[in-house]
Amino acid sequence: MSRPASSPGEGTAPDRYGAVAQLLHWLIALLILGNLLLGWRMGTVHGAAQFRLFQLHKSFGITVLLLSLLRLGWRLGHRPPPLPAATPAVEAAAAHAVHWLFYGLMILMPLSGWALVSVRPHTIPTLLYGVIPWPFLPGLHGMAGAAQHRATLLAGSTHYWLAWGMVALAALHVGGALKHQFAPEGAVLPRMLFHPRDAHIRRPGAFLLAVPLAALAVALLAGQALVGPETGAPVTGVAATTPRDAAGTFAPDWVLDQASSRLGFVATVNNESVSGRFDRWDARIRFDPDHPDAARVMVRIDPGSARTGDDTRDQMLPTSDWFDRATFPDASFGFEGARALGGGRFEAEGMLAIRGTSRPVTLVFTLAVADGVAHVTGTLPIDRRTFGVGQGQWAGTDSVAATVEVRIDLRARRAVATP
Repeated sequence: MSRPASSPGEGTAPDRYGAVAQLLHWLIALLILGNLLLGWRMGTVHGAAQFRLFQLHKSFGITVLLLSLLRLGWRLGHRPPPLPAATPAVEAAAAHAVHWLFYGLMILMPLSGWALVSVRPHTIPTLLYGVIPWPFLPGLHGMAGAAQHRATLLAGSTHYWLAWGMVALAALHVGGALKHQFAPEGAVLPRMLFHPRDAHIRRPGAFLLAVPLAALAVALLAGQALVGPETGAPVTGVAATTPRDAAGTFAPDWVLDQASSRLGFVATVNNESVSGRFDRWDARIRFDPDHPDAARVMVRIDPGSARTGDDTRDQMLPTSDWFDRATFPDASFGFEGARALGGGRFEAEGMLAIRGTSRPVTLVFTLAVADGVAHVTGTLPIDRRTFGVGQGQWAGTDSVAATVEVRIDLRARRAVATP
């Protein structure tokens, strides 16, 4: 005796997908659409807000990967409902091809993203939904130098084009489903709807609109909650319109006094305190103490200019074991918006980038302005291992401690307004 048509298995194929297949289908569709929107949104924000979106984007991607593997396993064990008997052979073959391409993209796209975040040494860790730690891809984490650079470019371009491939394939899939829905040979959409009694419905327009609109709303609300207003401002508060110069960067209202400013660091080497400084660096500063939420600061550093007063040590710092200046000629720190703490003290959430790795950090600094000269001092403790500073024999903390304290002591004068 064969199984009833409503029970997927080795017997006759059912006339509609089962509840598990339907649930996985719509959940994956929702996550993919939401993640494509989050990917676009990440390009419109910066700093800590971008970091939070990036973590959510990774969480969605890993979820899509796991659900897609589950969906594929379920599909291999449960026969899908057939297309209407009158469907032309060419269209049926195209429909099957698109379905299997979807399976490939649903698995390969998050894998390429996982590879991208794994390939850089000491890159940003992944914490799914802020709770579950997720490992790097085996065999990719720990690469360095030219091999790391090539692998990063390959993973990044692959992820980018797979995302566009997913958009194109989704358009084909939706277009084909709508075409078949209203074609003479019979409707296909009820096979993936939740109510068996509605199998006769040929125009489930409300349902068709509800799914993409729900995905759009979820993604935009998630992005909005993480980064603030549509201007792309972090939740800490950033001016919506920042004046910019002809080069496309913001116009500073303070000019750094290099001669009286110092950007230094203190590290512990063999249980002794070692002080250093960077000889080549610059800062663009837009800051009004009365309106710190509109602040905008960008500092760029040449890591090869680090000096500690010891020639042997100073010759090592630009090498691949430390700052790897040949591959990463710049380090940077920037923030948009600050918060007044009182007594001339401020707090700013920004992004610090060293050796191609960016991490959110919080800088607390003191500002005093007298006679048109601003004096800023602050310290920023960081874990050098987070940025891959110290490779090979220096990766441990036996000789060089993990924590390095960055020290800021700068003076700047008000920029002269140009007509």
